[in-house]
Amino acid sequence: MLTLRRLTLSALLLGLGLGVVASAQEVLTDRGKQLVRHFDVSDYGAHINTIGGDMLSDGRVLFGTFGGVVLFDGQTWEFLPVVESFIMDQVVLSDA
Repeated sequence: MLTLRRLTLSALLLGLGLGVVASAQEVLTDRGKQLVRHFDVSDYGAHINTIGGDMLSDGRVLFGTFGGVVLFDGQTWEFLPVVESFIMDQVVLSDA
């Protein structure tokens, strides 16, 4: 069973990773609201490859990319550069 948190995160990852899905048109729900939105690299200002993501308890979403972390609050993107970084492994922790 998908929780709202997982569904939201999956939709955001889909929007980041698959430009084909909604690049020319919006994918709408039965109520006319946009379900999936494509975000271009110029929208979030980070590397095109998204390694993983997680949703914080306040609803903001973090994405790991090459060179840093991207924070999305539902309206705006913030790129947090990580100097001299590399991906060794992925770990998702519960909210502490």
